[in-house]
Amino acid sequence: MTFVWPPEWHDRAACRGKGTELFFPETAGQGHLYEALRICRSCPVEKDCADWAFDNNELFGIWGGKSCRQRRLQRRKKLIPETATCAICGKEYAPTRVGAQTCSTECMKKNTHRTQRERRAAAKQAKRGAA
Repeated sequence: MTFVWPPEWHDRAACRGKGTELFFPETAGQGHLYEALRICRSCPVEKDCADWAFDNNELFGIWGGKSCRQRRLQRRKKLIPETATCAICGKEYAPTRVGAQTCSTECMKKNTHRTQRERRAAAKQAKRGAA
């Protein structure tokens, strides 16, 4: 993807002509956030703006009604696979965080008593069994 500024939707944005301090506050005051979000909710290109900020890894400011923290959480959630195979028992499960390797607390407790070599061997075995 090529970085293009301004994006084609920029001229139709509701924030056009508003002060940048509203969308890029120097302090984390909630007053700016609520005003910026109010403008974003009425914007015809809110989704395009949010997608652009996400796709271009925009680290600062309010874009498409989302703060940098909300975009960071969205990015993390996108990294979590829908299903994974437990490294201990080989059972398929839905992970809830990035890097999860076990399906339950019981398997996690079993996993903490193993060496790294044993965990890798169990993960390989589980993958072979699932395939």
